[in-house]
Amino acid sequence: MESRIQEAVNYFWHKRETDGVRSGQTLDGFTALLEEVIIASGLQDIEVFTSKKYTQLPGFYRPHKSWDVVVTVQNQLLAAIELKSQVGSVGKNYNNRTEEVLGSGIDLFEATQEGAFEQEIDVFKGYIILVGDCQEANKTPKIDMPLFPVMDGFLLNESERLYYSPDVNGVYPESKGISYIYRYDQLCKRMMFKHMYNAASIIVSGGQGHWRSVSNKTDIRAFLEKLMSHCERQINNLHGW
Repeated sequence: MESRIQEAVNYFWHKRETDGVRSGQTLDGFTALLEEVIIASGLQDIEVFTSKKYTQLPGFYRPHKSWDVVVTVQNQLLAAIELKSQVGSVGKNYNNRTEEVLGSGIDLFEATQEGAFEQEIDVFKGYIILVGDCQEANKTPKIDMPLFPVMDGFLLNESERLYYSPDVNGVYPESKGISYIYRYDQLCKRMMFKHMYNAASIIVSGGQGHWRSVSNKTDIRAFLEKLMSHCERQINNLHGW
């Protein structure tokens, strides 16, 4: 598994360097890895779609949304997975990436709850983001929110929260927040905690031959294990065992 993850990371950087950022194929190595895991589970008759024409899924707040990877088994929706990357301009694009994944997750979650998919099996919702390991991604941006306190988990040093209180004018002080990498880690953890996604992972990589996880819960290996377990459970559902 380790070697296959490394291959997917190397493929990302190779395609980025040779074909450019907008080639649309930089994360294909991860698509192949996901397919291998699903096949290894023993599921039969699976189809993996990555073309925008076939990855449109119904939403509750909008008619449809295109996911990056859609997997079906016996014409039922098995998995919908978003594969994203953020290399450079992290501060500028972090909020956009966050709003994007939240919107997709909420829309599909509600559509599922409202009966968009009449099927025997559960839908696996996944999110993987590869973040470039650069100075900007590791810096600790300030939190300047004078009227209200930032929620737990976002201060660089949570032990300082005892002193993080409004002044005589009711204004909260400017403080240092966690890095963008750790913000993505918190995003992934909280989306899983709220059952918006079954699994969410952040991969940090500075180039070919190098990648690391941020926490055990958001490790790509944990993601793949959850996907495998999900597929194995669906075998029982499909066969009524």
